[in-house]
Amino acid sequence: VVHCYEDGKTFEVEFVTGEGKTIAVVTLAEPDIRPMRHEEILHVRALVST
Repeated sequence: VVHCYEDGKTFEVEFVTGEGKTIAVVTLAEPDIRPMRHEEILHVRALVST
């Protein structure tokens, strides 16, 4: 999350490659995101061009 709007329910979320290159910045609502849990691991997959 790179920005939280004043309403506290809307967020700008940045998606990056493993090298730190920004792929997208998306505006999401609170129901679309959740905190990462301590027992979870990051998942990596190849970026597919469309």
